[in-house]
Amino acid sequence: MSLAIATERFSDKKTKRTIDGNWGYQRGWDVVGYTDEDDAVTAYGIPSVGTAHPLNSNLFCVSVDVVENKLTLAHVVALYQITSLKASDPNPLNRPPIVRWRPGKKSEETDTDQNGNPILNAATDAFKRGVKRNFSVRYLTITRYEPYYDQGEATLYTDTTNDGAIGFEGNTFAAGQVYCISIAPAEEYQENPLYVKIQYDFEIRSPNSPNLTDLQIRYPHQARILNQGQRAVFTDPASGKDGLGHLYLQSGEPVHSDVLLDETGVPMDDTIKVTAGMLDAVPQTLPDTVFADITDTAVFLVYVIYPEVDFSGITD
Repeated sequence: MSLAIATERFSDKKTKRTIDGNWGYQRGWDVVGYTDEDDAVTAYGIPSVGTAHPLNSNLFCVSVDVVENKLTLAHVVALYQITSLKASDPNPLNRPPIVRWRPGKKSEETDTDQNGNPILNAATDAFKRGVKRNFSVRYLTITRYEPYYDQGEATLYTDTTNDGAIGFEGNTFAAGQVYCISIAPAEEYQENPLYVKIQYDFEIRSPNSPNLTDLQIRYPHQARILNQGQRAVFTDPASGKDGLGHLYLQSGEPVHSDVLLDETGVPMDDTIKVTAGMLDAVPQTLPDTVFADITDTAVFLVYVIYPEVDFSGITD
């Protein structure tokens, strides 16, 4: 048991303003009867890091330092601040996670305008080259201590999106709007550690234009492609078998650029036929994993390229 005795220095009671505009407070003590500096900072009456100020429960001790050591008399100073990073539990595994938000931009090729309509020329034909557009995104990093690095968990969730609505710090995001970038240790650690600091990185897209379709809001991270092409399925009159054939204009000339197709793969212009025999296109049924987003002037196909999984295992 330590025999160190601490006497508070009232002249050390000072205030200072920190970079975030909040006020910090300082207290100081003279300590005698200690054996070393570790003993001095744990003397009776000196706060430990994380404890609240006796007169203000919003202030927490962020550091305790020996600022002067005269062998028989130590000068100890404690600093208090308003901080969201207070480690209220000495066991890192019991501490709440650290949350960091930051805005970002993603530049991607798009074939839709701000209202979700297809970008077409004056003849309602698609351009050969797409248009680059900046999309606003939010990046979320959650850091917390865990008993070990679970590589199986990282493999399960990395490069996936949420299959249901989830919440972060009072914010709720709909299914498909949160993409898991990575799950990995935030820093180096020794082999067989008692705990590891793990960092979860997410990219969040939550489209909110009133003109967007339900599928645009539901699948902002998945592939969305204008449904167009130069071929369609036809039935060979001789064999009765189906096959892919080139599309032909009413003039009998083959098309030389992609034409818009409906959700069944049939040209939206009903004068366009298949093969030089000018045969009708045979409607097709999309796979269950492909969704058709039908607008007034075009059809978009939505492909789920990132698996959707239950995120409750990493967000609860």
